[in-house]
Amino acid sequence: IDYGTRMNRRLHHLPFRALQFYTSYKASFAGIPTAWINPEYTSQRCQMCGHTERANRNKKRFKCQSCSHQDHSDRGASVNIAVKGMKKLDWNVPALNSLPVVRKVLFERRSLS
Repeated sequence: IDYGTRMNRRLHHLPFRALQFYTSYKASFAGIPTAWINPEYTSQRCQMCGHTERANRNKKRFKCQSCSHQDHSDRGASVNIAVKGMKKLDWNVPALNSLPVVRKVLFERRSLS
């Protein structure tokens, strides 16, 4: 949906750094550890085999050139950031020990008559 120039300006002026600060503040207040992780190349890196290549990402679609793993590029990047955090700070996150399988769902077209 094209919201127009005015709405784009409003969306791009959100204080992302302030949101990060408030999120980490609330997490630390609740006893949840936080860390700043460098997101460099995380959306181009395959979370299955570790292969990093610019051709792996095409807009929102991720397809590894090495092992043919397919995923949404933002989801893969978030998993890679979580893995970097686990390695950097030696965290134990059981939910990341086994990644969920992403399946394609085909919808059938039915006539309403």
